[in-house]
Amino acid sequence: MHAHQTRTYEITLHPSPALPPISLNRSMPRPEACPALHASKKSSRHQHPTILHMPEDIFIDPGPEGFRGETLDRYLAAGFYRMREQIFTTHKICKTQLDGRVGFEPVFWLRSEIARMSTPDSVKKIRRKCRHFDVRISRLHITEEIEDLYFLYYMHIDFDIAFSAFHSILIDDGINPFDTWMVEVREGDRLISAGFFDKGKESIQGLVNFYDPEYSKFSLSKYMMIRLVEHGRETGMRYYYPGYIYAVDGKMDYKLFTGLDGMEVYMAMEKEWHEYRRYNKDALAAYAKKHLAGKRPKP
Repeated sequence: MHAHQTRTYEITLHPSPALPPISLNRSMPRPEACPALHASKKSSRHQHPTILHMPEDIFIDPGPEGFRGETLDRYLAAGFYRMREQIFTTHKICKTQLDGRVGFEPVFWLRSEIARMSTPDSVKKIRRKCRHFDVRISRLHITEEIEDLYFLYYMHIDFDIAFSAFHSILIDDGINPFDTWMVEVREGDRLISAGFFDKGKESIQGLVNFYDPEYSKFSLSKYMMIRLVEHGRETGMRYYYPGYIYAVDGKMDYKLFTGLDGMEVYMAMEKEWHEYRRYNKDALAAYAKKHLAGKRPKP
């Protein structure tokens, strides 16, 4: 591995209009600047459908206090989640298929009460595989080393994500209304995985994980989830929010691997969190068809 510079991207922590624009300290390539590279990704026969947001989705801009502490806790508990500098919620995702067809997939938000979580065998197995790696948790600082790792991951996967680590959670001005932290996993000096997450007063929400494809056999994305839950337990957090799962498609079901003990699913009509064990995917799909079809989410 070549030596990496230590220059970092500057992240603004307060969403004030009085702040000057933030530059990235490094020229970030855009998709249109690399047509051949991106054409090769788009032509992949394994490419997944494009995910679009629905007109009825609710997006909320940050106030002067941002989305930190108890403010983030309240929104997460109401079925909202981060989308770059905003908080949003939805009941369904619109998928544009590769052949141009448009379909809709119901989604359900998940959370786990950390104190009630157990340690299933699948978690123990990944812990053992990764026990020789070094893990560091710190406030968000996106370095060139982080961006290089993200780019390796970006070129390896067969679905669409933001083109840079920076733009996976922020927009160009760099203003961040969240209390964002990061996990770094290393083997010796080599950065092999990283991920971003936000903290509230008693909640954490996982945002994005990425890894060096040469280390795929170690299930590093799941290992990052394990370490995030452990960090939540060590810092006295009550809830871990991993995002949503599809009611039918199993693509997001990896979020269930940390175990069903303590896991809850948000039922939008009741505005309540229910034990996930009460449902299966067929039951969630039936609930969505009966209660959520064509309805706008309510804050």
